[in-house]
Amino acid sequence: MSLQKVLGKTMQLDDRKSSGEKTDRLRRSIDSATTIPNREVDDLCEAFVMRVITINFITCAVKACKASASSFPLHFQDVEVEQQEVHFEPAFIQNLLPRIDWTGLRTTAIELGFPTVPDIKPNNDTLDEPMLRDLHRLLLETQVVEGKLVCGNCGHEYSIKDGIANFLLPDHLGSSPSLET
Repeated sequence: MSLQKVLGKTMQLDDRKSSGEKTDRLRRSIDSATTIPNREVDDLCEAFVMRVITINFITCAVKACKASASSFPLHFQDVEVEQQEVHFEPAFIQNLLPRIDWTGLRTTAIELGFPTVPDIKPNNDTLDEPMLRDLHRLLLETQVVEGKLVCGNCGHEYSIKDGIANFLLPDHLGSSPSLET
């Protein structure tokens, strides 16, 4: 697929999101001579949004927080949330469920106003279609467009703009040692 088609697809995404910044970022990040397969274009366009599922797999990037239990999950604050319909695939949710930290998901769901998450993680015997649809809606269709993620251990804030979380750390908090020769 040519760059023009990639940008055209991104323009469609921008129309849904009402933001031209995504197109500018894509133009800057893709070389005009590059051709990208359709699937990669879809993945690239979908990568622009922060879905709730993402927060269940990340912790604070500050090195001192790596060993602290309070650095997970990161906590949403001052967020703008959007729902975007995604094709419902029950098998995907069932396969994902064993990988989900249920306590972290419950915390996140409550912070975002989804109090219907059960106290106990369901297993395949207790999962019914309404429960699968609720989990699908929370995990895959709920997108955080603006706001911040805050570490419960060190209090570091990661901003979210246009659905993209900025996990870059300032030099004084970085996890890699300085290079000296």
